[in-house]
Amino acid sequence: MSRSEIFSDMRRHILYDKQRIDTKQLEELADEARKIMRLNIISTLKSVKDRVPLIAEFKPASPRAIYRFYYDPITTISEMIKGGAAAISILTEPVYYRGSLYYLYVTSRLFNIPTLRKDLIIEEFQIYETAATGASSYLLIADQFEKHRDIEDLIQLGRSFNMEPLVEISTARDAEIISRTSTRLVGINNGEGEDKDLKKTEILSEMVNAEFLVSESGIRCVDDVKFVMKYADGILVGTAISEARDIRGKVMELCLLNQELHETAK
Repeated sequence: MSRSEIFSDMRRHILYDKQRIDTKQLEELADEARKIMRLNIISTLKSVKDRVPLIAEFKPASPRAIYRFYYDPITTISEMIKGGAAAISILTEPVYYRGSLYYLYVTSRLFNIPTLRKDLIIEEFQIYETAATGASSYLLIADQFEKHRDIEDLIQLGRSFNMEPLVEISTARDAEIISRTSTRLVGINNGEGEDKDLKKTEILSEMVNAEFLVSESGIRCVDDVKFVMKYADGILVGTAISEARDIRGKVMELCLLNQELHETAK
């Protein structure tokens, strides 16, 4: 299935959830979650000085494959953290990626590390869900919104719970749209497989004014990291880690780079 077909199906599931969910109860849970001392994802990423700030992604599956660590999420996430990940992204979409809000909740409560909800988030109730798990961040995909105001509304709602969203762009149009919002944390999606183009980070980085810029997707090896880190402040990696036999080793390879990189990167 194409990306647009998958997102269209996801939207149907989201609308179904919106109709059946008890919004009032969810808001009450989210309000209770305001008491949670969340880690600030931007401050945490900025504080990393001895390695590349890496958001490691727990992705149980993709539309094409089920990954090994689907069967042992806690051990897998622990290995990512031991490898040097600065934050953890958790897929929560249940159909195509075998994700769950439960993984996000457990990771947010068990580990002292910022967590990011990776999903198609387009409705307010999803922000309440995310807040109730104790997460620090959530994904907003710019091209899934018709108006910049819709993005801004979900940014502000998240901030009311001390969460800071990662707003993802993949085109110059996306960059223009988010320039009219108060976005602080920006992700540039480089694409995967045949659509991979790391030059997107180079080109689009000049079009955004972010407090922290993350290069996402298509990053598989040290050379990829070295290239994107000339233009970005950090990276988010999912597939390369998901496919690795040695999770901790792969994370170390991608983020514990030598001082030479940091001297020449930016």
